[in-house]
Amino acid sequence: MSSASSIQFMENVMREALRFRYVDFLIKSTPAISLAFIAYVTFRGILW
Repeated sequence: MSSASSIQFMENVMREALRFRYVDFLIKSTPAISLAFIAYVTFRGILW
């Protein structure tokens, strides 16, 4: 019984860790995406 509950616990921990990494990735990539979009609009305005 203890092994089954520990497996369930580890699955929950892994799921939470993946969710946290996904949110952390989104938070870190949002400024880079907005900067890239601003640079794209600026260069497009210069080139065209």
